[in-house]
Amino acid sequence: MFSSLWHLINPRLCPMCGRVLYMDEDEICGFCVSKLPLTEHALRRDNSVELTFADENKFVRGGAFCYYRHGEPFTEAVHAMKYGSRPEVGLALGRIAGHKWKDSGFFDDMDMIIPLPLHRKRLHDRGYNQSEWIARGLCETIGLPIVTDCLIRTVNNAQQAFMSHEERRQLSQIFEVHNESAIRGKHILLVDDVMTTGSTLRRAIHALHPIRRCTVSVFVLARAVNKKYAADLKDEILHDDRVGFWV
Repeated sequence: MFSSLWHLINPRLCPMCGRVLYMDEDEICGFCVSKLPLTEHALRRDNSVELTFADENKFVRGGAFCYYRHGEPFTEAVHAMKYGSRPEVGLALGRIAGHKWKDSGFFDDMDMIIPLPLHRKRLHDRGYNQSEWIARGLCETIGLPIVTDCLIRTVNNAQQAFMSHEERRQLSQIFEVHNESAIRGKHILLVDDVMTTGSTLRRAIHALHPIRRCTVSVFVLARAVNKKYAADLKDEILHDDRVGFWV
């Protein structure tokens, strides 16, 4: 009864459409869940995420759950998760992704999940790591343990913002590996929120290169689509009935 009264006084809103959520809806309303801009990356070995890291010798698999384009309702969910103090949205989307991909074979032979870490200052300012909340949702559905003490971010993004393009390109060491024995010989799934060029994920993979018998796969909640990258993604999303809008 108390929860029902609290729901009336302080209703939860769907971040995608703004509608008041029913008590049994998990952060995103059922209608918006049905309209998520899903990829088919779980079943496509030639997807854009996988091709981005195909030249990395420790890389195994990669995929994004959704496409991300500015102005679409889905971006509102990502913004609420990342900047709006609603990490529970990431948890819900992680659960949805886990349920939809669980039987695809994508997660086969993986041993653990490592959410891409934030720098300690960014984590302090935001109060949470949105990638970790996505990972928690995946963990609930696919059962892989989450490890957060092995990959540490040593460079703050805010510091990179004041660097030139060339300085950012040369800045290769932004992660350090701790507790190496915990990941030696393991197949790690790196989890991140949104991928554009993949440069940060690539640096995380590079940090893991020296670990013996360690292999790496990548799951991102969303793959950014914009004019610069639309041509690379066109063949991938031609099957989508929104192709006229996307590209």
